[in-house]
Amino acid sequence: VNVSLGSTGTCSAAEQDAVNRLAALGTVVVAAAGNEAAQSVDAPANCAGAIAVTAHVDSGENASYANVGPQVALSAPGGGCPNSQPTCATPSTIIVDSNDGQYSPGNPTVKPNATAPGAVAGTSFSTPEVAGTIALMLSVQPQLSNAQILAGLQQTARPHPSGTYCAVNTGVCGAGLLDTAGAVGYAQRTAPAGIGNGSSGSGSSGGGGGAVPLAGAGLLLALGLAFRRKPQSLH
Repeated sequence: VNVSLGSTGTCSAAEQDAVNRLAALGTVVVAAAGNEAAQSVDAPANCAGAIAVTAHVDSGENASYANVGPQVALSAPGGGCPNSQPTCATPSTIIVDSNDGQYSPGNPTVKPNATAPGAVAGTSFSTPEVAGTIALMLSVQPQLSNAQILAGLQQTARPHPSGTYCAVNTGVCGAGLLDTAGAVGYAQRTAPAGIGNGSSGSGSSGGGGGAVPLAGAGLLLALGLAFRRKPQSLH
């Protein structure tokens, strides 16, 4: 389940319960670290069992806006300016499908464009890249456990570029830069442990004081239940 949203604060009890229940069913929750340039990640990325994703620019340096912290599992491209140059002349750009309607559906479009030329950036764009990679991993090995999925992402991640903030400050930007081909190769080589075995958690331990409304946790749970994986017997 991709969660490209969040709010500052700790993981709520409702969010933690949703992540726990989904993990038991083999559903992996991938959540955006947030865009406050903070040293901690937003909820629900900071829930135990969620995979928290931060962002880097084209050079591999972490993005200036991207939240980091010990809860982060890895980084994926998110556009924008690098941490060493928060205001840059040519930011990295994410190309996204969009819609030109302001208050109701309009025409499909692609951003950036002539009427919306600004760079598109954020950990909300990094997160689905990781979720999509997990989908590719499961397409070749559907019975990987949540723990194996996280291990595959982290073990195959490329190193943070030498001399950058994430390379110097180890342990705050995750294992490295997402390598989709490497993660899929890991899935092909790995004997599956079975759905629901182990934990995919990169978040902190335990829930606590609510940050996102109960409805948000309910939506997360509903999506996970609707698209959960089906266990198969392993031989």
